[in-house]
Amino acid sequence: MLKLFKPLLITGMKHSGKTTTGKTLSRMTGIRFLDIDDLIEELYFEKTGNRKTFREIYREAPENFKKHEAGAAEVLVNRKQILIAAAGGGLCANEDAVKILKDEFVFICINEKKEVLLQRILAGGIPAFLDPDNPEEHFSRLYDERTAIYHSLCRISIEAEERHPEDIAEDIIESLKEHGYAR
Repeated sequence: MLKLFKPLLITGMKHSGKTTTGKTLSRMTGIRFLDIDDLIEELYFEKTGNRKTFREIYREAPENFKKHEAGAAEVLVNRKQILIAAAGGGLCANEDAVKILKDEFVFICINEKKEVLLQRILAGGIPAFLDPDNPEEHFSRLYDERTAIYHSLCRISIEAEERHPEDIAEDIIESLKEHGYAR
């Protein structure tokens, strides 16, 4: 059984495997998993009485979505629980949310190749956060910007290399132990 000393925040680009790996890690360790996008939906419903997906909340008002992320971060920190959380792909660019979470959580980045991520993302159509006129170029810029941010924030960085989530989770466990965040 893994003993964590701080809660974990799994970050990375959209479709890098944050949620799948987080759930796998939770199953392997018995530590509770929470997806921040699910928490945003829950908090939005509590506040408005309307049920919407995080994507609908984002599309409704992209400029307000960061406020929802920061609110979810505040709730997570105030719970003071050891858990495994998966961040939305853009959370790293939300300075308010990062400021709230940075000292309380161990940030872990899952890295996947740019080409693999773009293929996975576009398989479901062009998402709202990409320029529909040139999604490839826009994604490339976004990938470069966010990858730099992830690497500056994360204490642990794992190369996904299209591997199975259990292999990635095992790497996370070993890195946590090596860095003194778990035993």
